[in-house]
Parts: sequence; structure tokens; C-alpha cells
Amino acid sequence: MSTKFETRYANSPETVKAYNTTQLRDEFLIDKPMVDGEINLVYTHYDRYIAGGAVPTKPLKLESIDPLKAEHFLDRREMGIINVGAAGKIEIDGTTYELAHKDALYIGMGAKNVVFHSVNNSDPAKFYINSAPAHQSYPTKKQALPKLIKSN
Repeated sequence: MSTKFETRYANSPETVKAYNTTQLRDEFLIDKPMVDGEINLVYTHYDRYIAGGAVPTKPLKLESIDPLKAEHFLDRREMGIINVGAAGKIEIDGTTYELAHKDALYIGMGAKNVVFHSVNNSDPAKFYINSAPAHQSYPTKKQALPKLIKSN
């Protein structure tokens, strides 16, 4: 399984006030979202939000995780991705989107097969992932980082 996850539970505001630095880091810091050859996610009980990363040194297929109780990861969710690494590609239900450094991709609810790729596996893409529950499907959309226009 290439999709790894951990679950974090919500904390009472009164309890958090008494946490020391180590306890705050343990409860809220996503320590290693970017690990070569893995998809690493944190499922939180704060609005069922998921954050994490994918670093494809080989093709990585996004798999559903147990808390979602769904056949496919995006059956009832949407996802936003930003590539913070080298050039990469994301294949969604047979359509491939190329993402350069700092390009973003929105994937709407209902996508079945999502596979992360790097253009060069020795210099991989690093996809930062956010996902939230969705109640309506919107089309997948890429947003490239605008190129600066040189003025004379």
C-alpha cells in the first residue's frame, strides 16, 4: 500500500492551554509529510480535514483509507495539490496533468484513479496535499504559477 496515514483526534481548547511544547508538537505538527516513494497523510477530526504529501520516486496510486469508508479516496471528497518539488504529473482517470514547481491542481469529488508521477524519479516532484469533504462535484482544474512579464 503506497498510501500511509495517521489519525488525529480533536482536542478541547481548555486541554490545549495546558500543553507543553512537546505535547503541542505531538498533537498538531505533521512531522514528515514528504517521504521519498510514499504518500503520507494525516486524517484529522477537525472537520475531517486531511493534509499530507506525496513524493513519487515511482508511480504512487492514491488509495482510500479506512476512516473514509469509501471505495475511492475522492468518492465524497475534493483535493487541492501544490507541487513544491521538481516537475511532476498527476494522472486522474486517464487524463494527465503536468505540474511544474509551484503549480496547483484542484481535483473535484468523484475522481476514481489518481496516480502521482515525477518527470525525473531521481529529482522527484513533491506534492503537498489538502483534502476536505465535498457535497458537489466541480471539474478538475490546473493553475500554473503566472510567469513574470519583463518590462523594457
